[in-house]
Amino acid sequence: MSYKIIPTEYFKQQVRRLQKSYPHIRNDLKGLSKILRQNHKAGRALGRGIYKIRLKSSDIPKGKRGGYRVITYVVDEEQKIRLLTIYIKPKKTTITDDEIMRIVQKEGLI
Repeated sequence: MSYKIIPTEYFKQQVRRLQKSYPHIRNDLKGLSKILRQNHKAGRALGRGIYKIRLKSSDIPKGKRGGYRVITYVVDEEQKIRLLTIYIKPKKTTITDDEIMRIVQKEGLI
């Protein structure tokens, strides 16, 4: 079963913003695609089909621990994975449920 990976507009904005400080982010995201193709429910389940994935940044020599956090929304019925947002661990330690739900609503996913 192959799931289609679709970045939201908000995700694209965050990637553009992060790319100014982390120039290799696009290459790092290729690793995310590989992870999701192997397991569409990769990462830590946050509930309601939402997952948080740790992703290594090649611009930060700390491995996954100090890398990116990607929030995904898996829609099994449509076989789609929506990339909701991405942030970098050293700058933002966590994302709240309210922030995630605002993104989901803004993108018209619920």
